[in-house]
Amino acid sequence: LNTAISLSKNLTIDLNGKTITNNVPQWMMTVSSPVKLTLKGGKVITPTANTDFWWFINVLPAGIGSEIVIDGGEYKGNTDNGSFFRFRGNDSESKTKVELNNLVAETNHRFVGTDNGHSIALKVNGGTYTLKTDNDNAGFYLYGSKDALAVFTDVTINSEYRQPVSISNQKA
Repeated sequence: LNTAISLSKNLTIDLNGKTITNNVPQWMMTVSSPVKLTLKGGKVITPTANTDFWWFINVLPAGIGSEIVIDGGEYKGNTDNGSFFRFRGNDSESKTKVELNNLVAETNHRFVGTDNGHSIALKVNGGTYTLKTDNDNAGFYLYGSKDALAVFTDVTINSEYRQPVSISNQKA
């Protein structure tokens, strides 16, 4: 994939075991209005040569209220100073819902990151998440409102260097 995708409508993508090689700098998908996005199976690999990659899915403030479900698959590659799933803006009411089911993910920075004040209702069910570099950043960084809920069930996080999860102002 060499061109970023902008989402403004509901979309389901079933990769059916196929692999996407991400050559897109910065972000691969941008959510610019509330949508329901479902991704199933397959692999998304970001080559080490793509040193400008920050986010796989970038939810802009206009995308607050989206529902994102990632069902299975592998997500690997450096996110450098970003995260696979990034939530921007101020969603103090946790309108954005995110569910990650049985992923195998590996990165050097973050899996999920939110802006301060952007609460997401996060469910992480199963899967293995590996943080492979010491950079003093949590793999799951949630800084939301006091009523937001983050639930981790049967999840393995491999991190030799740092705290794998940082949750502030949010329930876990």
